[in-house]
Amino acid sequence: MLYFDGATLIRTPFLILRNETGLKRIAVALFVWAGLVVQAVFSYFCMCLDYVFFPRVRRVPVRAPIFIVGNGRSGTTQMHRLLTGDAQQMSFFKTYELLLPSLTQKRALSGLAWIDRVLLGGWVQRAIRRKHDTGLSEVREMHDWQMDGAEEDDFIMLHNFSACTITTFFPYNTDYLDLFWTDRRPARLRRKIIGFYKAALQRQIYALGTDKIHCCKSPQFTLKVLSLLEVFPDARFVVMVRNPAETLPSLEHLMQWYWRKQGCSEALSQKAAGELSEIQLLQYRNVFEALKTIPENQQCIVQFPDLVADPRKVVEQIYDRFGLTVYSDYAAFLQTESDKARAFSSKHHYEKASDEDSRRYKAAVPELALRFGW
Repeated sequence: MLYFDGATLIRTPFLILRNETGLKRIAVALFVWAGLVVQAVFSYFCMCLDYVFFPRVRRVPVRAPIFIVGNGRSGTTQMHRLLTGDAQQMSFFKTYELLLPSLTQKRALSGLAWIDRVLLGGWVQRAIRRKHDTGLSEVREMHDWQMDGAEEDDFIMLHNFSACTITTFFPYNTDYLDLFWTDRRPARLRRKIIGFYKAALQRQIYALGTDKIHCCKSPQFTLKVLSLLEVFPDARFVVMVRNPAETLPSLEHLMQWYWRKQGCSEALSQKAAGELSEIQLLQYRNVFEALKTIPENQQCIVQFPDLVADPRKVVEQIYDRFGLTVYSDYAAFLQTESDKARAFSSKHHYEKASDEDSRRYKAAVPELALRFGW
């Protein structure tokens, strides 16, 4: 049986009532919670139907997946986009696929798309594209979000209510710390949580081709590294590293923007941002402890400045470490990306960390500050 986190589903409305202020925000939050419940239950049901309509999916192997982890705003998105540019070898979730985790849903969507294309001349697709581009124009200034682009795998866990991405909607980070820190939960529960994720990967690989290597980007998986290794013993990890004095103000700015847009109070948004920064510092410390238990040929540490300076060189080093081949088409893609990187200028502007905060961050991770020269 697929795991479902009923406890998080049930406690969320109580957390809403305890933490939120203002009738409008409370009503909006409860409405979002109800929508997530409906979506999760329906998707979970469809994933169960997959075992009836696609029984072979249980036996699909997930071979040596690649997990890109690290703190938010550390280059995980850029690294994911680069690795998933290898269409010949990599599988990944597009944003809309994260909303439809089951093969049953994917096949139904394909049928509807065929009807739109043949009978309506693609009218529905064009209308969705217009709405999509208009609706996401503001957020794209801070995060390159595309409905048909690669996105982070933690969203798939919303379908059983075990995703720490739930804090995007309900910023009660301390209350949801157990969703982030899967590695410290009981062994049996860890296997159930990651088992659900494995079932989702099996469906994606079944749909795209069983010869693919799944490539995941999810900063939220940084406190799940050991749990992932338990279920995927041949997993490989790319750990993105960037000075917390650069990542944490950027992440706080981004997340407070999300929370304010949803009507959260300024006090709650600021409190949640501070809690998130503490979780990020926890991730810095724990991921490097976890790496001590992982073979060298299954891990690669990438510093953000190196990725920005020469993306192709960094990716080639990763492929060499993991024993992968850079084929000619992919080499050309990497060269193009390296050329673009030299001319790139981010549209996202944010406050830099104060001297006091910078000292606090370094004090929280002194060994890493010394190792990476922060």
